[in-house]
Amino acid sequence: NAASGGWILAVLRLIGGIGILTIGSRVLVSGATEAATYLGVSEAVIGLTIVSAGTSMPELITSLVAALRGRTDLAIGNVVGSCLLNLLLVLGGGALAAAGRGLDVSPELIQDDLPVMLLTSLACLPIFWTRGRISRLEGGLLLGLYILYIVDNVLPRTTLASWSDEFRLLMLCLVLPVVMIVIMTQALVFWRTKS
Repeated sequence: NAASGGWILAVLRLIGGIGILTIGSRVLVSGATEAATYLGVSEAVIGLTIVSAGTSMPELITSLVAALRGRTDLAIGNVVGSCLLNLLLVLGGGALAAAGRGLDVSPELIQDDLPVMLLTSLACLPIFWTRGRISRLEGGLLLGLYILYIVDNVLPRTTLASWSDEFRLLMLCLVLPVVMIVIMTQALVFWRTKS
């Protein structure tokens, strides 16, 4: 039966993909640890930049292919599901598997990066609520914010470290207000057209 043959092939591909991802994740973790040691930066910084980008590449490619094929529900479901999986399954499973008391969260992550994550999540809410669509402007805004976040993480550890404070001041005084204005304008336009 052709249908059962297709089903078996799909399961074999899934198992093969999981196996390749498992091997790739081991290589990624060991390479990231070595890179952190070589560059003289903390593993948290490598995790926030190289490792997070590397582990999110399958999701990025999946969402891009789904969006190009017009399957936007799959693209959005992939992103939301991945965030939930990372927060609940990965953190929970990592804490259960960790030796000792569980996962130690560095004060640097709590002080600097957790507020950015929460603010970004809150900033996404009006985007998701309006029109049920993420526009190209909003997508460009989100991509730009990610690039600025990476620059903010990498800049203090480079030869341009003296520019770090000026960069953060620029982000606070210019970028943050612009982002808020764009989001609020998009939301207001939506609510006016809806009523």
